[in-house]
Order: sequence, then structure tokens, then C-alpha cells
Amino acid sequence: MTGPARQFVVPDRWASRVASMMVARTARRRGFWLRLAAGFLVTIPMAQIGGRAWLVLSPAVAIVRLAVVHLRTRRSIAEALPPGSLASTEAHGDRLVARNPRGSRVIRYDDVRRIDVRGDVVFIEMTTAPPLLVLPRALVPDGLLERPSNATSGSG
Repeated sequence: MTGPARQFVVPDRWASRVASMMVARTARRRGFWLRLAAGFLVTIPMAQIGGRAWLVLSPAVAIVRLAVVHLRTRRSIAEALPPGSLASTEAHGDRLVARNPRGSRVIRYDDVRRIDVRGDVVFIEMTTAPPLLVLPRALVPDGLLERPSNATSGSG
């Protein structure tokens, strides 16, 4: 899979959009709900001993977790892709080279564990660090999305 360079001019509020999608992605994950359930397993007995106010603890922690996900993602995306900046990718036979104002990253296709398409945002889970990359859909070649290991996509 090779192809010409793709370019994307970052629109205003892109970082907030990606952050909101990351929060939705986090809230859909099984681990998030398992931690919430585990929190209730602790707070229910505490509520019986110390009062109903303890029941607020687990949902409050979950809300704080989602807020932190939003803030961290928004800050990270805004630093890497400020509004008006140019991002690009070049597809090669075995890799995708992504460039943004902060530098470039080589994404080897063999290192891609899973791709999750949510509207105009693509979440790429990697076997290498960092374990999650986020790219605008416009920068990701169709050939990468059609790989057999990339079973997940949604309209988000």
C-alpha cells in the first residue's frame, strides 16, 4: 500500500472534538465499567456503616476520571495539532509516516494492534509506545483501515 501524501489543516476546536470522542471511547470500554462496579462493591458496605453519602463516591470518581481523560486529551491534541496547523501522512508499503508541527512518527503496519474509526477521528492502538495514536480520518489511507486485524469501526 503506497500512496500520495495526505494533508489536513486543523480546524478550530479540533482538540475539544477529539477529547470528547476520547471520553466517549473511554466510557464504552469494559475496564471503565469494571472499575465503577468495583468502586460500588467498596462503597455499598461503607454506606451501610457510615450513611448514604458514601454511595456518591464511586460515581464521583468515575466522573473525575472522565474529566481527566478529556483535559489530558485536549491538551495533548492542542499541543500536537494547534488550530490552523498542517498535518500530513505518507503511506508506504510497510509503514505510514505521520507529520505534525511537533515532529514526525513512523507507524509500522505490523505494530498496529487495532483501529477504531469514530466519524472523522481514527484511534490507532499500537503494540509500541505510545500505545494509542489519534489521527484525523482524512490522513489515514483506506488500505490501513481494511487490514484484517482492524475489525472495529463505528460512526461515533
